[in-house]
Amino acid sequence: MTLTLLDPSLYRRKKVLPSEDDPREVLYEATNHVPNLPWGVAYADIVESMRHVHHRTRETYVHVEGPPLVVELDGDEHLLEVGDSLEIPIGVAHKARSRGPGPARVVVTTCPAWSAGDHHLLEEPG
Repeated sequence: MTLTLLDPSLYRRKKVLPSEDDPREVLYEATNHVPNLPWGVAYADIVESMRHVHHRTRETYVHVEGPPLVVELDGDEHLLEVGDSLEIPIGVAHKARSRGPGPARVVVTTCPAWSAGDHHLLEEPG
């Protein structure tokens, strides 16, 4: 499934994670360039994100396009269809994966604004 192209006027910067050679998550940052903003907005095209946690930031995912998205919160799975939303509380380990084919697109809102210093990658349990 191919997602609708995002107009570059909707975002300030694009990040590919973990790398351009392995694009499992593409983030389109819309508000991180605004100083002292107490909230943030980004778009994310997710095939499979890496497990991580935020100690200061609450996120909300709104599934807007593509296949269903499975979001794992501290080991519990939540299935998001287009139109569904899910709050990710502060301190909850999480990751997401598309049920494919292709990525799922979510709008991610954060409070306070997302920061690299509050994005902590975690080892997979095992």
